[in-house]
Amino acid sequence: MEVTFVTTNKAKLEQAREYGKKYGIKIKNRKLELYEKQDKDVRQVVSSKALYALSRINAPLFVDDRGFSLPALNGFPGALVKFVLYDVGVDGIMKLMDGKKDRRAEFKSSLAFIEPGMKKPKIFTSEEHGFVVDGVRDGNKRGWTDLMNIYGYEKYMPRAVSELNEDEWKTYQKDVGRGGNIENFMRWLSRR
Repeated sequence: MEVTFVTTNKAKLEQAREYGKKYGIKIKNRKLELYEKQDKDVRQVVSSKALYALSRINAPLFVDDRGFSLPALNGFPGALVKFVLYDVGVDGIMKLMDGKKDRRAEFKSSLAFIEPGMKKPKIFTSEEHGFVVDGVRDGNKRGWTDLMNIYGYEKYMPRAVSELNEDEWKTYQKDVGRGGNIENFMRWLSRR
């Protein structure tokens, strides 16, 4: 089986191809700037992205998006994180968190699959819970966004995930089920 992953993110593509091999699915890539519905809910965003991509590609495809929510800021920025990072960066997010005792942070991920003939996409979701560190750190983001310099995971408190060494990074990836949406999707797709 073959499916197209519509993304410009090399790290996401590499990860999807790893899971594709595991399930005997070939992952093609199509770099296409997608219309993104302005919504804090990542499920709504991936749904609109998938429908738009299908109108341009007309083949089985999937899209992925992640949101970053801060309960102390009423879930802000959510799926708008890409725009917030562009406009204010992690320094701006840290200023918004200044003085906040609630340091909880959540990554919410969604993947949407659609193919010709489907009216709406099938959506896979997951969440990861961590915290915002006390200041912007420097480290290896491994192809991900600057959020890796302010986001921490309980097991490695008080460090940001960008400060993890390679062994810790691999353990972190397993602990949080990184790729959970992609693996669940590949498993589902291989059984169709």
